[in-house]
Amino acid sequence: MHDKAFEMGLFTVNKNFTIVVNKGRKMITQSDWYEVNLLAYDGCRISCGAVLPSIEALHYHWDRIGISIES
Repeated sequence: MHDKAFEMGLFTVNKNFTIVVNKGRKMITQSDWYEVNLLAYDGCRISCGAVLPSIEALHYHWDRIGISIES
């Protein structure tokens, strides 16, 4: 579910590897799943493994979903 939500642009990760929930999606924001599984983690830092997520790939993702990330 989270992979699909990421691809749909319901959330992303910023340059500091912190979760940023897209609160502009009014249709989904009223669901219990959204509240429990996305909104509850807004602002939390992800755990990174030995290989960090690609900033270039994140830029591509941000452009694709139409979101501007400052940090």
